[in-house]
Amino acid sequence: MPQDTRGPPDQSPPDRSPPDGSPPQNPPTEPAAAKTPAPLGTNGLATNSAAAPAIPAEAHAPGLSGGIRVLVQPEDGPHPVIGLIAAARHSILIKQFSFDHPEVLDAVIAAHRNGRDVRVMLNPHRSSGDRANDATEAALRAEGVAVAWSSPRFAVTHEKSTVIDDTHALIATFNLSEKYFSLTRDYGLVVQDRAAIAEIRACFEADWNHVPFHPPPGSSLLWSTANARHVMSAFIDSAERSLDIQHPKFVDATILDRIADARERGVKVRVLCGGRHGISEWDVLDTFAALRILYRLNVRVHKQKNMRLHAKLLIADDERALVGSMNIDRSAFDLRRELGLIVSDPAAVKRLRGVFADDWEESHHYDAPDPLVAHTQTEDDFPPDPDLMHE
Repeated sequence: MPQDTRGPPDQSPPDRSPPDGSPPQNPPTEPAAAKTPAPLGTNGLATNSAAAPAIPAEAHAPGLSGGIRVLVQPEDGPHPVIGLIAAARHSILIKQFSFDHPEVLDAVIAAHRNGRDVRVMLNPHRSSGDRANDATEAALRAEGVAVAWSSPRFAVTHEKSTVIDDTHALIATFNLSEKYFSLTRDYGLVVQDRAAIAEIRACFEADWNHVPFHPPPGSSLLWSTANARHVMSAFIDSAERSLDIQHPKFVDATILDRIADARERGVKVRVLCGGRHGISEWDVLDTFAALRILYRLNVRVHKQKNMRLHAKLLIADDERALVGSMNIDRSAFDLRRELGLIVSDPAAVKRLRGVFADDWEESHHYDAPDPLVAHTQTEDDFPPDPDLMHE
C-alpha cells in the first residue's frame, strides 16, 4: 500500500516546567533570571528541560526472558489455551474478566472431573453494570468447581490470567470468549518463570480472600492498582530509538506525557489505534484529543485495518515488549485489577514485533476527529458490536 507521506504540522509544544505544575516550596529571593529558550531535540521540537518526575527505582522492571511462548489472536485460536488446561496434572487457577467460550469451559470442567484442583475467579460485572459471567458461574458451581466473584476491592477485575501446576502461567489481553479468538487482534504470553508464577498465584490468593496484595520490588509484572502506571512510564522512558504502541484507548495524561517526552527526545514513535471502535462516549473525548496531540508532535498515528483492535502492546527499541490487560486509561491504573508483563526474550519480542509490523503495513493513516464533534464520526469498516466496549 502507498506510504503515508503527509507529515504533521511543524509545531513546537508549550513549555511544561515544572512537571507537576506546583510552585517551588522555597521561592527564590533574587529576581528570576531571563528564561532560556528550550533546547531543540533531534526532531526539531523543544525539549522539556525540567527534570522528569521521579519514578521509584523498583518501577524500572527487568524484562522476563527465557521459556516464553507468544499467542497471537485470532491466528492461534483457543486450542493453545485448551491444551494448557488439559495438560494440568495438579492445579488450575483462572482469573477472568469475561469467560463464556464453550470449549474452554468444557476443558475446565473436564479437569475438575479428573481430580485437578480447579479454582475460577470471575469478574461480576462490567463498568456498565452488565453481568457477562453469570451463566459460566452457574455452570461451574453446578459441576462442583470452586468458583468465586473477584475481589470487591476493585471496581472491575480486568485481569486475564491462568496458572497451571505452578509451572506455567498465561498472561493475556484476550478474554475467554469466542470473539477474542476470532475477531480481534490480541496477545497472550505463556511463561515458565517460577518467581513470576509465584507472584501471580500470590495475587490470586489475595484477591480470592479479599485482602491486599503488594508486588515485590523490581518485578517484571505490572499490577493495577499497585505499580502499573509507574512501570509503564519507566518502560516508555527507557526507549532510546523507537517506541511502537498498539492500544485502543488513550485516557491517561501521565502516559500521554511520557509518550510526548519520548518523541521530544528523538524517539521514533508509531501508534496503532482502533479508531472509534469500542470507545465509550465518556472515553472518546480523551482518546481523540490524545491522538490529535500526538499527531502534532510528529507521532505517526494509524488505525488497525485488518481486524478490531483489543490488544495492549508496547515495544521499545525492538528489544523489549510490554503486554497486559490494562488499557492506557486512568481507571485501569487506579480502580481496576489488571496484570501485565515486560519481556525481553528475543524470540518472544521478535514474534510480537513481526505481528505489529504486519498490522502496521495493512493499516492506514488515521485523522482523529475533533472530539467535540465525535458523535458525527462514522466508522463502518466493521459491523457494530455493542458487547465489545473497552474497559
